[in-house]
Amino acid sequence: MLELIVVTIIIAIIAAVATPAYIKSMERTRGGIARASLVSIAKAEKMYSAENNGRYLAQTDAQLAGGLLNQYVEMNDIGFPADQDWVYSVTTAVNTFTATATKDVGVPNAGETITLTDAGIWGGTYNP
Repeated sequence: MLELIVVTIIIAIIAAVATPAYIKSMERTRGGIARASLVSIAKAEKMYSAENNGRYLAQTDAQLAGGLLNQYVEMNDIGFPADQDWVYSVTTAVNTFTATATKDVGVPNAGETITLTDAGIWGGTYNP
């Protein structure tokens, strides 16, 4: 009987140590998915710009799913609209753009962002 209690305690300790590491690993994976999506969005923006005199296209999450950029990169292949963890958008200024992934409400790290500019500069507040 004592052996069973000791084994149960050991399993509980292992689970207590492993669970936070697993959760952090999953969150890093979700961040990787968002980064891959931002790279695809950036590629689509650059293709659009090449055909439209250097202009970029501002897009919301809903517009990305079926908008003009969809003709350059299949947005359904990069998480639209299936990605429930992130909300994507593209903001533009004169000859520049910033693609942003914002962690959705109701999930861990809600409101944190990952950004990618036309110059390939990563930024944001996401810290898994």
